[in-house]
Amino acid sequence: MKEPTTIAAHSSHATSVLFSPDNRILVSAGIDKTVRPWSAESREAMAILRDHPKKVTDVTFAPECGWLAMAA
Repeated sequence: MKEPTTIAAHSSHATSVLFSPDNRILVSAGIDKTVRPWSAESREAMAILRDHPKKVTDVTFAPECGWLAMAA
């Protein structure tokens, strides 16, 4: 088992965190209006999604197609 990791990604606290259905991607969303997908294996950010007009309060995956939905 790997040691626990703290990911300091958002300029303020995260509002939602979840794993993709295949457990390969961790997604965090925050009140800083960003969503960040992370590689669960490397623990590195894959992208930063920044164009949200409000804080992102929730994220979820659609298991059938792998799409990521975000709510503000």
